[in-house]
Amino acid sequence: MRRAALAVAVLAPLLLAAADPSGDVARCGGGDRPADGPIDVVRATGEIVEQGMALRFTIAFAEPLPVPDTEGTPLRVDVVLRDPDVPAVSFRYYRDLNRIVRFDAVPDPLLQIVLLPERGANVFVGAVAVGDTLTMTLPGRLITRDADLEGLGLEAIRWNVIARDERACDTIADGRPTLALVEETSPTPTAAPSPTSTPSASPLSPPAGGAGDDPPSWIGWVLVGVPIAAMWIYALVLRSRLPRTPRAPDGPGGPFPPSGG
Repeated sequence: MRRAALAVAVLAPLLLAAADPSGDVARCGGGDRPADGPIDVVRATGEIVEQGMALRFTIAFAEPLPVPDTEGTPLRVDVVLRDPDVPAVSFRYYRDLNRIVRFDAVPDPLLQIVLLPERGANVFVGAVAVGDTLTMTLPGRLITRDADLEGLGLEAIRWNVIARDERACDTIADGRPTLALVEETSPTPTAAPSPTSTPSASPLSPPAGGAGDDPPSWIGWVLVGVPIAAMWIYALVLRSRLPRTPRAPDGPGGPFPPSGG
């Protein structure tokens, strides 16, 4: 029994969807627990999508998110990451991380990607908040680089969620980035052709019924012969309209002077 519990504790960070108890919102950094609110995280998943080139985080809350949040400081959701190839840092209630993917519930929100050791940042349009679910999608190249040209190696990155509204915070477990990313579980479906369906003709392909075959040979002769015949007829008409010049007789009045004396 003890071994089974230990196995569950070890494998818990590797589960497909990380669950979080409802109603466990606490004051950021510790202290008394405030009233429950929309910042209460109940479930989250981190996936590798786009054939290993992008990340997608889906976070479900106990209540619909107020987006935009116009009361006080806007609600903030941070996906904290740890890339093993980059030094980790800790500050306040953030522990052992080196990247943050941040969503602020403001009008027209953008994802902010904060690179802590490098002191750099990027922005990306990849946040969708619908009801009680927030989805954050971003290219993996904004998080890590393909140093050896063998892929981004996103599977080595660990993650967690820290949600904050005013002074209230909620995380999964202790908020440290220990959760593993998984391969995409719901790829975009592609329409498969029906075995009984007839493929439609392409607008650039010839229609059925032999229209794509070579044209009859007489068409080529007509296209060549008609212009030539028209030119000959036109030349004969012009020649018949030209005035005739009388021909000078041969002899002393002819075009050539008589030879000799």
